[in-house]
Amino acid sequence: MKLDIKNIDVEIGRKTIVKNACVSVKEGDFVGIIGPNGSGKSTL
Repeated sequence: MKLDIKNIDVEIGRKTIVKNACVSVKEGDFVGIIGPNGSGKSTL
């Protein structure tokens, strides 16, 4: 099993939260998402 996210953009109002994000995760992989407040971690 595999999860692929390709070229995703998320905007809330006029603010771009995520731009052109690509993620590929294979079964058994461990993933951590880090970044400053407001960088789109929860949105992704």
